[in-house]
Amino acid sequence: MLLKNAMVCHSDFQFRRSDIHIKGKIIDGVYSVSDAQGPKDAMSSVQCDSACALTVSGDVQIIDIGGYYAVPGYIDIHVHGGGGADTCDDSATAVFELSSHLARYGVSSFCATTMTIDEPSLMAALTHVDHFFRDTPNGAKLIGVHLEGPFLSPSRSGVQSSEVLQLPEINLVNKIESRFPGLLKIIDVAPELPGADEFIRTFSKDYALSISHSDADYDITRRAVALGLRHATHLYNAMRPIHHKAPGPVCAILEDSSVTAELICDLVHIHPSLLALTFKILGPNRAVIVSDAMRGAGMPDGKYKLGNALVKVYNGRTDFGDGRLAGSVSSVAEGVRNLVSIGVPLEDAIRAATINPARVIGVGQMTGSIEEGKLADITILDDRLIPVLTICEGRIIYQSTMNTSTSGATIDRNGENVHD
Repeated sequence: MLLKNAMVCHSDFQFRRSDIHIKGKIIDGVYSVSDAQGPKDAMSSVQCDSACALTVSGDVQIIDIGGYYAVPGYIDIHVHGGGGADTCDDSATAVFELSSHLARYGVSSFCATTMTIDEPSLMAALTHVDHFFRDTPNGAKLIGVHLEGPFLSPSRSGVQSSEVLQLPEINLVNKIESRFPGLLKIIDVAPELPGADEFIRTFSKDYALSISHSDADYDITRRAVALGLRHATHLYNAMRPIHHKAPGPVCAILEDSSVTAELICDLVHIHPSLLALTFKILGPNRAVIVSDAMRGAGMPDGKYKLGNALVKVYNGRTDFGDGRLAGSVSSVAEGVRNLVSIGVPLEDAIRAATINPARVIGVGQMTGSIEEGKLADITILDDRLIPVLTICEGRIIYQSTMNTSTSGATIDRNGENVHD
């Protein structure tokens, strides 16, 4: 496959007009075009002779990107559901449906995220997820599970089922790892709970341990970071707020350069001004856009189940009573657009949707940036930063309406025919 005439986000996260050659699952090369110019301001018009014109020959598929943006495939490391499906459904098809849904929004890889449910239900759900994990995906690729619960604080549980919360339990994690080896990637924990210190010490080198649904104060959070906690789940949400005399967990996270932080960038969960300020504080390498989407994402307004709760979806937001939020109906792609609209540089927004989450879960050497030798996980964005083509490991998993034609042409580079 050859992607021609794209404004490519290179491995330094600067945009240059380039061609990308894909061989099998791998990026074989990225070749700058001699007349390349820097990217136009995001949200402005990109002049394209033809948007994503597709040519297929007997040897290779050629896609003329027409000047649109080629960015690394988006990686959503916190997504419960979408398109009517949920990770915790006791269904063999739920994760397949979620995978297809995410591909439409530019996601090439994701972590299926659980809710706090009883252990038998959790194991049943993980059995279905594990089957998909070891199968060839129909859409976005599953790269692991984000375990959000049951090791959370009852006082900050939100929509999570408080009746099945547990103290941090080493044996449960070992049981999951034994039954589903390599599946767990992120484990959420409230560090103030009894047993959390030992839990963090035990697993800090094996998983990304994340503060979540926690009533921890500043000092407890600092101690958890010293023990090996390295991530924060949906920063600001379901944790103590900042107070000038009690800075709480947020300040402990922001001030430590070793900790990454998820942000739900739907402009509902966090005020735009605070969101822009947080990106400035975190810098280019620590912020991670997540959707935290539930099954109502991509669906009409109505009522949808999340865990054991019935959640109302309306006007692009969720509500499980008295205006309380319960996940989102957003996407990483929308988060990128929202960030750019409030002044975050496009390059930083793309980092937060790609290489930063890849590094959180330890796959940054394989994916998360467009460079030779990495997996061909690529998303094409139009001039409005809306995904029009999603590629996962060299396969097109989503494409919007495109101009297509068939030709017998082949690619010739340096006098050598290139075959896929």
